[in-house]
Amino acid sequence: EAIYYFCRTGVFNDLDEKGNFHPEDAVGREEFYSIISRILIPSLRSGVRLDAHVGSTAPLRPRAGDDFFRDACFIGNSLVDGLSFYSGIDAAAFYSTTGMTVLSAVSEYEFYSPIGTYETAVGAAAAGDYSKVYIELGINEIGMDVSRFKAYYARIIDRLQSSLPEADIYILSLTPVNIARDSGGIFTRANVNAYNGALKELSIEKGCYYLDCVTTMVDESGFLSDYDTWDGVHFYEHKYWEWEDIIRTHYVD
Repeated sequence: EAIYYFCRTGVFNDLDEKGNFHPEDAVGREEFYSIISRILIPSLRSGVRLDAHVGSTAPLRPRAGDDFFRDACFIGNSLVDGLSFYSGIDAAAFYSTTGMTVLSAVSEYEFYSPIGTYETAVGAAAAGDYSKVYIELGINEIGMDVSRFKAYYARIIDRLQSSLPEADIYILSLTPVNIARDSGGIFTRANVNAYNGALKELSIEKGCYYLDCVTTMVDESGFLSDYDTWDGVHFYEHKYWEWEDIIRTHYVD
């Protein structure tokens, strides 16, 4: 957070193509003097627009067209079902079903793969010739120990990376809940944030890309607006378009 604060103020401005700031590199004398100068003299600062990278490790890019998704697939729960129904991402393959979890994604045979075999969601994706795999899992697991959830999720990533070593894997964060859901039970903002923290850690550990599907989707209270959801978790149609926009504009070449 401190690093991004200095980025937003224009003190740090050395972004690479992924929005990183070279945390492992040594700071040279010239770079040090430049940083100090920008701290002391505000007119020297050059602002970096970071709202595109807030929470996401895939950078903001021009909106991807339909052809981008012709070699893509989505794995996920009922939220991904909604994305397949209401978004314009028609060229991708969808291996999704209501209630899918990190366990059922690798244990329940419900899908035909591109080569005609009957597979689990992960098995169907692994059998395809995909260069992009998007995963949305976690809301049905809320209540499971976070470390256990992360370990099961890691097995999915390992399987996909073994079968599709050249594919870019995008881990979609859990999406937000509304304030009514947060007020009781396990579908709370705190639990969503805890799972998302684990998913972002996992994306770094496994070399995947994390998409923040919370920050720009919540209202000023930090929750999903009642206007956007019919049950506190699932979206109305217009919200799927907003979610689609995050996916279409955050990717790597």
